[in-house]
Amino acid sequence: MSERTPSRLPAAFVRVSKCPICRYSLKDLADDAPCPECGELIDRALLRSPNYIGPISETRFWCMLGSFGWITIALTLLFSYLRVSNPVNVLSFEGLSAAILIATPVLFAVSLQIWARKARRRVYEALKKSKTGRVQVQLRVMILASIGMLVGVVCIGVLIRAIGSMN
Repeated sequence: MSERTPSRLPAAFVRVSKCPICRYSLKDLADDAPCPECGELIDRALLRSPNYIGPISETRFWCMLGSFGWITIALTLLFSYLRVSNPVNVLSFEGLSAAILIATPVLFAVSLQIWARKARRRVYEALKKSKTGRVQVQLRVMILASIGMLVGVVCIGVLIRAIGSMN
């Protein structure tokens, strides 16, 4: 039975042991070694910094809130369409335009999820360029998420009222 060699990396680095650029595992690599996958020289001290971890969490939080709002909007539109339309007309011009209308908030939700998936890379690159050593959630993420949440809350009210009127 072979004995496993202990990691040369500090314990604080174990939880952020992936390259922020390509997500390749950096575990058991020397601090000065570049990422073997993308060749980028990763600043490991920056990865351990709260200035790196905090903005990632905030970005993901905003993206999840916004995605929830946009999916709620899409479900409200779908429910409204199915409630007032005749199933025979689903493939008509009105059905296709409704599908496009419903797909739009779904695309916004998907774009926010893609943004959340790439948060590590975007925050890392922004921190490397930052002169202050701090970055915040990008304004466009916050705007897209806020619009989705505000309209999503209204849509939840519409859904509740519509379901209540069905009884």
